[in-house]
Amino acid sequence: MNLRALSLSFVLLISLSGFSLINVPLEAQNWTGDTRIGEPVTAGVPLPAGAISDLSKLRIVDGSGNTVPAQFKPLARWWKERAKGIAVPSVKWVLCDFQATSIAGKNKADFFLRDDNTSTPASSSLSVTEDASAVTVTTGPLRFSLSKLRFNLFDEVWINGNKVVSSSLQNGGFV
Repeated sequence: MNLRALSLSFVLLISLSGFSLINVPLEAQNWTGDTRIGEPVTAGVPLPAGAISDLSKLRIVDGSGNTVPAQFKPLARWWKERAKGIAVPSVKWVLCDFQATSIAGKNKADFFLRDDNTSTPASSSLSVTEDASAVTVTTGPLRFSLSKLRFNLFDEVWINGNKVVSSSLQNGGFV
């Protein structure tokens, strides 16, 4: 799989109506002609001074307007500029990571970086508990424990409440 087959181009559009409304078109191009599902896309996007100070306002949407799971990281910040008097350290460059799908016969998939996110982050059912003998991790349907006393990787594993791995001194651990 040639990851270079996907390229990304973008243009920054800013509305000047009292607040910045960012709507950056991102185009993932598929030069192979094959269906590409969940291909990782990473793009650095420049932003004007004062446009974004809170990355939780950003989101990626597909061509149909559906929010695509994405991660954002500031790469550089605008600090107070003497000439413009901007006091808030806003993001100058943001790194966007998401996954793109391109259907065979279509050579591109359209996405947009927007600053209109009003949803709350997805809640996580991840929990980690620890006692003297084990660490137990629960992710929702999956729960597993790691022994602190024996090295056997997974000491016990449950899927949807059903124990599928149980180690003992007689049978050792399972991987």
